[in-house]
Amino acid sequence: MGGANKPHPFYKIKQGVKEMYITKKDYFDARGIDLEIELKGSVTDNPSKKVEIFISQIEEWLINYLASKYDFNEGMILATALQESAFKKAVIYQIDYIRRNGILSVDSENTKQVLSPDAYNVLFNAGFCNILRGCVYGH
Repeated sequence: MGGANKPHPFYKIKQGVKEMYITKKDYFDARGIDLEIELKGSVTDNPSKKVEIFISQIEEWLINYLASKYDFNEGMILATALQESAFKKAVIYQIDYIRRNGILSVDSENTKQVLSPDAYNVLFNAGFCNILRGCVYGH
C-alpha cells in the first residue's frame, strides 16, 4: 500500500536514558525512598542502570499516554516552568502508583496501564490533559 508502516507521529522512543526529566536522586529527595533498594532483584540485563531504565520507561509511557489521549506534544513539557515542574511531579506520582499497584497492564486482566489519579490531577492543572485528541473546537 505505498510504503512501509510508519509509527504514529506522536509516538516517541527515547534513545538511551540521557533524556530523563527526573533522576533517582529527584525521587529520593521527594519521597525518601531509594529506588536502587526498591528495585533490587528486578530482572534486567543491565543492573547498573536498572533505576534509570525504570524511570525512563515511566516517562516514555507518560509522554505516549498523553500524546494518544490529548492534544499534547513533548515540547509542552519544557514550555513553562509550571509545566516542567508538573510533568516531573506526575512522573513521581506514577512511580508511587506503580510501586503500590504494579504495572497493571502486566499484573492483571487490564490490558492498559493506568495513569495515577494524582499524576492526572497534576497534569490536568498544568494544561496537559485539557483538550482531548481529535476534538475540534470553535466552529
